[in-house]
Amino acid sequence: RPYLGGIDLPVAAVVNPNVGAEALAGTYPRAGQRLLGRAYQILRRDILRHGRGACLPRTVGRPRVLITFGGSDPVGATARVMASLPSTPALDVVILCGPAFRDHAALHREAARLEAAGHTLEVVHGTANPADYVVRADLALCAAGGTLGELAYLGCPALAFAIVPDQEATARAQADAGLIAGGGRLTTLGDEPLRAQIAAFLGDEALRADLRAAALASADGYGAARVVAALVA
Repeated sequence: RPYLGGIDLPVAAVVNPNVGAEALAGTYPRAGQRLLGRAYQILRRDILRHGRGACLPRTVGRPRVLITFGGSDPVGATARVMASLPSTPALDVVILCGPAFRDHAALHREAARLEAAGHTLEVVHGTANPADYVVRADLALCAAGGTLGELAYLGCPALAFAIVPDQEATARAQADAGLIAGGGRLTTLGDEPLRAQIAAFLGDEALRADLRAAALASADGYGAARVVAALVA
């Protein structure tokens, strides 16, 4: 898990691949090397095997929506976002639940509501290959953690929210840079504004195309090579 800053770590080198991490350089006074920003993003093999830009969002048919809020979703974001989806247009929804996800009652309740409204739904628990689902999506509704770098590399436009305090700075930085939509803190966002943001994102293909292009340009997949080169130099 990427370290987001704020603690004087007793290490010689720090790798923080989050967008906006450069602003945290001063919080690592004992680190001789500070490898900060998305240029140093280390991608999993599951992501790399699909190739950069492998997600090719469609502009026709039922929108394919990916919802993912990390390994545990500590704030119940998955169910809340599901509850905020509009009744129209009909959507194909895929929910990725991490291995520590526990909010099953709320998930089942909202899944039943979505299916009754005419949406299709697939719930995936603890997959080792999330990229298989990302590359088939037209857009993602997600947390503002490390997943955003993976979505950027694959080319999946995202409406993202900070769900824990250490995601807030990178969420704001990515929204300000035009890499994601949203960027606010989910726990302080009211139900009506949340529904409005999701509906607007679903309805704006041009915005999603612009976000995809900007995010993809920020993630070239060579972060691991840069980290190795810097550490052995």
